[in-house]
Amino acid sequence: MRNQSLAEAPAQTQDARKAARKRIPLSAKMLDLAGKSAIDCTIQDMSLVGAQVSLPTAQPIPESVYLIDVTNCVAYKANVAWWRPHLAGFAFQERFPLDEETDTRPAFLKRVWVEAKLEQVDSLTAHGRSLPEAVQMAGLSGTTYAQLNSERAHENDLMLRLWKLETENAALRQMVAELTGKTVSELG
Repeated sequence: MRNQSLAEAPAQTQDARKAARKRIPLSAKMLDLAGKSAIDCTIQDMSLVGAQVSLPTAQPIPESVYLIDVTNCVAYKANVAWWRPHLAGFAFQERFPLDEETDTRPAFLKRVWVEAKLEQVDSLTAHGRSLPEAVQMAGLSGTTYAQLNSERAHENDLMLRLWKLETENAALRQMVAELTGKTVSELG
C-alpha cells in the first residue's frame, strides 16, 4: 500500500493544476480492484484527471481503487496520489460510464452503483419522504427506479429460492439417512 501523507505530497496550488476542479460534494463508493469491499465516501472536489475524497475512517487504502461517482453514474479506476486520515487524492486512470452497456468494465461496478442508488431511496423514504419524492431526490426517473428495484427483487428472489432448495435438500438427505440406517455424511 502506497499511502503518501499530505505532508509528503508535492505542494500544488490551484493555478498549477492542469485541469480545473469543481468543489461540489458528491456521494461516492470506493472499492478495491476485486470489487470485494465497498466503502461509502464523499467526493469533495473533482477534475477531469482526479478527485479529492473524504473517507469515513482513517484506515490506509489500497494503491489502486475504483471510485464510483454515484450521483453522475460514472466509475473511475484510480491510483492514490496522496493519503492522510479521512482524506485522499486520486489520479484517474480509466473512466467507465455506468449507464451504458459495455464489456470493458467490471460487472460489479454497475451492481454497486445500483445498490447505492436504491440505498439512497430507502434512506430518504425512511426519513419521511414519499417514494416519488425520494426517487426524484436520488436523481432517478420513476421508470429507472422501478427497473432497478425489480432487478434487485429478482436477485433477492433467486437467493431466497436457492436457500429454500438447500434447506429442502438437507431435509431430504436426513430422511434418506434415517430410511437407510446410514448417517448423512455417509450419503455424501
